[in-house]
Amino acid sequence: MKRLGLSKFSVTDSGSMATVVEEEVTNANLVEAKESTEFKEVVADHVEYQESLVRVSKSQNTEVKVASDKNLDDAWVGIRQMVWGLTYSPDPTVAQKAHRFYALLDTYGAGVEVLSATEESEKIDAILVKLLEPANQQLAVDLGVKPFVDHLSACAETFRRDWGNLEADKEAFRNSTSASNSRRKLEASIVRFFGLVTYSAQYAPAKREEWAKLESAIYSRYLTIRQKYTEPKKKDDTTPTK
Repeated sequence: MKRLGLSKFSVTDSGSMATVVEEEVTNANLVEAKESTEFKEVVADHVEYQESLVRVSKSQNTEVKVASDKNLDDAWVGIRQMVWGLTYSPDPTVAQKAHRFYALLDTYGAGVEVLSATEESEKIDAILVKLLEPANQQLAVDLGVKPFVDHLSACAETFRRDWGNLEADKEAFRNSTSASNSRRKLEASIVRFFGLVTYSAQYAPAKREEWAKLESAIYSRYLTIRQKYTEPKKKDDTTPTK
């Protein structure tokens, strides 16, 4: 079954994926999709997200803060997925060490994804204290994941700097928090709806062909958006990916 991975998407592209879903459901004219609870959640969450971004745009420099929150999210997801993959290593020594390291992440980082932005940052700071202990640093080196630890640490530092400055403006701080929470909520609803589509394309009692066409249309446009994150840059291209 096809799956959508939105963790690397920019603030703008998360909204674009919601637009893709809404447009393709309209084009499909598939009543069962349009009237599903999952689709209605996408539409409602998209409206909420757009409204939160409007509030953010009225506050100077708050988009930077929303982006720093997303970067911290992505760094946390990245290290967990990397270590989880190593637990399946054919080398038993690597697999054993990966299980130890993942247990460390899980013990100190369980539930991070559902916390508010500032609570998430505080918990990741606590995780980093454990990860930077000599024995755990050596474990990261042995597994080849030290760059992921370093990246998580750098993103946490950037988050503290950006959001610490923002807290001086309470209204702007509330707006940025709202935008970050709305983005996470929207991405989750998009993934849930696409899960319904892929399931229905295989197992729906009727209209499987229509569901399959909707699945293909959404996934094709998703791949187009994702392409910019997977294509290697040209050597003379120094423009950072947004």
